[in-house]
Amino acid sequence: MSAKQRGFTLVELLVTLAISSALVAVLGQILLQSRQTYKTQQTLSHMMEDGRYILEVLTKEARRIGFLRNRFATPVPGSAVGSAATVFLADNDMLGSGIDLPAGAFIGGDYDPNGFNGTYDVNKLVFRYQLNDAIELSAASTNYSPCTRDIGLDAGEDPTMAIHVISIYLYVALDNNTPTLYCTAKREIVDVTTGAANPVKLSVQKPLLSNVERFLVLYGVDTDADAAANVYLRADGVQNGGNWMNIVSIRLYLVLSSGERNIAQGNPTYLIDGQSIIPDVPADRRLYRVFSTTITSRNF
Repeated sequence: MSAKQRGFTLVELLVTLAISSALVAVLGQILLQSRQTYKTQQTLSHMMEDGRYILEVLTKEARRIGFLRNRFATPVPGSAVGSAATVFLADNDMLGSGIDLPAGAFIGGDYDPNGFNGTYDVNKLVFRYQLNDAIELSAASTNYSPCTRDIGLDAGEDPTMAIHVISIYLYVALDNNTPTLYCTAKREIVDVTTGAANPVKLSVQKPLLSNVERFLVLYGVDTDADAAANVYLRADGVQNGGNWMNIVSIRLYLVLSSGERNIAQGNPTYLIDGQSIIPDVPADRRLYRVFSTTITSRNF
């Protein structure tokens, strides 16, 4: 056999095979990392969209807390004008929340650190306001909140000719072991001549967003009557101080988790209200994102 017809030796084949295997392994690792990076970025993008959407919904509703055309006016029979106490009647166990609102009160809350089997703290928020514009709850409108979507005005109803009070209850509950933010709402007409409220429409509980790891509400309390919050408290702190009528703003925190597990690197934590929190099930290695906003309304 001539030198030109000589093939590869066994050693050369083994070296070539080893190099090829190493290259395939490296390329495979790069591909897996690229897929994981894409998956992580896609998940974060969806979480950001969800967070911005739900904050927009909650902010829009919360800015109307306590709204009245003239909350200090003397009620006139047959008109839509009334004092706060007349328009906002006493409401015990509002929408099944377990929260009692006295006459004239427009916001309330509850905090339970052992809400879900001792592992998940629960915040409840209830508030109400007077409907001011027929467009807000018209059947054709796309501008009002999902919380009030099925309690709109019927044909011929005019909020300027009656007192329409909207009540909203926001809370987190488990849905197939997934913490979900829910909303329940009702609309009722208050008769200023009899002091009675006629429930017109009551919505079913609506799931607004799933994978809500935390829903924290802090209440801005005005302690010196300057219309500005001096301190932000949880609902249990406000209850102990009896300051519900002095609430001038609220601060909302939403912590969203990724639906998929094994995405985060290492042991995930997140910051909420300046505190580092370890997730309830850190071994799931989910991604977490915190969304927050402070809402100060002229209606408080």
